[in-house]
Amino acid sequence: MDRYLHPPAHGAFLLTYLMMFFFMTLFFGHSMAIAFAKMGLSPYLGLPIYALSLAGSMINIPIKRVVSRRPIVRTRVVSFMGIRYVIPYVEEVSETVIAVNVGGAVIPVLLSSYLLYRVVAHGQYVLLGQILLALAVVTAISKLLARPVPGLGIAMPAFVPPITAALTAALLNFRYAPIIAYVSGTLGVLIGADLMNLHRIP
Repeated sequence: MDRYLHPPAHGAFLLTYLMMFFFMTLFFGHSMAIAFAKMGLSPYLGLPIYALSLAGSMINIPIKRVVSRRPIVRTRVVSFMGIRYVIPYVEEVSETVIAVNVGGAVIPVLLSSYLLYRVVAHGQYVLLGQILLALAVVTAISKLLARPVPGLGIAMPAFVPPITAALTAALLNFRYAPIIAYVSGTLGVLIGADLMNLHRIP
């Protein structure tokens, strides 16, 4: 299971991540600073947290292995005389690793927890109620759309939760929409799509 703890060493993969960070910094660095300022955080935290999230997305901390004994159709690529052929095959036993992604789960949960702490510490209980309402909406939709995929885990349309979180936040409290959207969007997916569907992983 150690291999899930380390980022891949493939040069092209790492180069892609570095290019993503460069272009995101170049074109959206100012937008990140504004977004963090609207969440009540230092605008200078935007790029460091984005960099940590990007690096952390390559690190999965394995929690559990789930063995599936259903027939699963997979494919492998075979090269012959320079021509690549995709060959399907049936695998009777497959293994799904339940893991926590550092960039996609650990860092967002820590940041969301800090934002919630600030809201409570400042006595903004109306805002807290709005966050919890938005969280319930995103959680319910994520639970509804998430589907277990044999050999993969839980899958769902990636664009639905952030759009739902953004629209719900704007309707509830436009002034604090960034905080509501971030907390409900991150925690809602983790709770609704992942935690509430762990028992459904084949």
